[in-house]
Amino acid sequence: MQSGGFTQIRQTECDRIHAAFAWKEALVDNATLVFGSDWPIVSCDPRAGINHAVTRKPWYEGARIQSVSLDEAVASYTSGAAFSEYCQNIKGEIKSGMLADMVILSENIKELEKKSFNLEIETTIGDGKVVYMKQS
Repeated sequence: MQSGGFTQIRQTECDRIHAAFAWKEALVDNATLVFGSDWPIVSCDPRAGINHAVTRKPWYEGARIQSVSLDEAVASYTSGAAFSEYCQNIKGEIKSGMLADMVILSENIKELEKKSFNLEIETTIGDGKVVYMKQS
């Protein structure tokens, strides 16, 4: 009896795993996707998070594809995150009148679409001021 209960729990977990991190399905259903760091569970580096979201493969044969496009992943870290704070009118986009903290990368952000990448942060701008500049 006890082992049957354990088997039942394991089967339920397997039946529901397809719903874990259903990023693409959330977007298809018009949800606002929000990414951020959950340190120490995942890296606090958004480059790694974006890369994972874009290059994600199904967890098992027959699993649904949940990877998102580069634009969708970046929006999840920027406008999606601002929306989750009810701040979409003041931040989350790069446009006149909006707050913006940002980085300038060493290469094209499309490098994050590759399984491995080497994008360094050249400059960080916070609160309208350069707060970091890589030394050459």
